[in-house]
Amino acid sequence: AIEYLALCGFNELHYLDLSQTNISDDSIKHLIICNFTKLENLSLERTKITDVSIGYLNHINFKNLKSIDLRCINITDNSKKYFMNSNFTNIKEINLEQNNRINFVSELKRKYPKCFIYPEIDESFFNNK
Repeated sequence: AIEYLALCGFNELHYLDLSQTNISDDSIKHLIICNFTKLENLSLERTKITDVSIGYLNHINFKNLKSIDLRCINITDNSKKYFMNSNFTNIKEINLEQNNRINFVSELKRKYPKCFIYPEIDESFFNNK
């Protein structure tokens, strides 16, 4: 987890791709002290993060974040509260594809109406059948 603290020194980052790394909830917790105000794109695809990390992400300064890729991670409906309370003021794209245990995409689309959110299909429709 400590090795990710080195990222805090890169305040000018615009794109951070941590996909398919061994980053975990504990690692994300350590990134709370980082100042990522210029970061525009963050990819955490196919990592070991869970709902806990989604909560930690709310405490990181992402004032310019436009895109976050959270495909194929282990999140559930428990992360809904974190997404609904997030402060992604400039977000344009949230990718939640291949997270079969979430049913709040339609609510997230209402919170961020100008944001393109994957999957486009309202999965709660299928879960209520």
